[in-house]
Amino acid sequence: MTAPAAFFTYPGIHGFRSGSYTLKPDVDAGIAWIYTPMSAKHGSIPNRGTLTIHYGSTQLRLNDCTLDDVQLTTASNGEQMLAFKFLDRRHRWTEGFIEGEYNVRDGDAETDPIKPSTKQDARKLASLCFEAMLESKPVVTALPDDRYPEVSWSGTPAAMLTELCEQASCRVVFDPFSNRTKIHRIGVGVPLPAGPVMSDDYGLDSPELPDVFEFACAPTWHETDLEMEAVTEDPDQDDKIVPIDEVKWKPAGGWKHYLPPELGVAKKYAETAKKCLYRWYRPKLPIKAWGHKVEDLWRILPLLDHRVGVAFLDDDDENRAKLGAALFGKYIDGHESGTVGKGDTDTV
Repeated sequence: MTAPAAFFTYPGIHGFRSGSYTLKPDVDAGIAWIYTPMSAKHGSIPNRGTLTIHYGSTQLRLNDCTLDDVQLTTASNGEQMLAFKFLDRRHRWTEGFIEGEYNVRDGDAETDPIKPSTKQDARKLASLCFEAMLESKPVVTALPDDRYPEVSWSGTPAAMLTELCEQASCRVVFDPFSNRTKIHRIGVGVPLPAGPVMSDDYGLDSPELPDVFEFACAPTWHETDLEMEAVTEDPDQDDKIVPIDEVKWKPAGGWKHYLPPELGVAKKYAETAKKCLYRWYRPKLPIKAWGHKVEDLWRILPLLDHRVGVAFLDDDDENRAKLGAALFGKYIDGHESGTVGKGDTDTV
């Protein structure tokens, strides 16, 4: 049985000699070639049009192809040929722009951790990309409709769609027979047809291993309670900052008998005491937090003037304010007063 002859047609191109079309998955455009003799008389060839592949009674129409390149080449018999290179309609997927943040996690939510105004399942996200790619009626059912991946988009919709599909072990596929774009799961589908093999290659490509790994991390804010100690400048030590119990000029009976404005210090230290006492505090070392023991203060700096959490001002989840830092607890160790004595937890 003789196989039917195949030939390609495109508006304005005449004298077809041979052709090829490479159809592959993903968002990169497939490539088609049409070869004609150099002597062929061509008409007006549009930059965009429909390339048709004829095989017996079957026709495969590639709509919205673009003429990407024309080359002069020489056939094996020495005949000079013109080679016309076309890209299928996926060439326009490199255009367009999409941006947005979806499925943003909200650490303050007690039930649903996703901000309602940003919630979209994987299928809806894919549909947004296809819409930006000017693709109508895409098939996205291979993606789960109960998964809500957090994405922050700013780029071409085809690139954002590829990242989304990779998270679900899927690929974007252009089906020229139905003229539709689909998403398929990797490893799912019909087996290869039985029959003779045109070529069979075997090889081993071992991966190139890096010598080192380098991890670059962004700053992470943590919130915890730090034990603080009262400190002051010490004029006797060139204004070095030290705990208030280490200065030589503290009252003979300690600080517990004095409250502002009577600080019980000599006149030469009065300005320093007014400036620092009951005003200056610093984290007390060593710090035990987050399951670690921190010996050096610089490891937790800088300290923010607000907390990591936020307060909602009303029912609108967009209307929120930062919670300020707070100092609380026993702030005059050993004071005999019942209102500010040991164990008092009033906020200072």
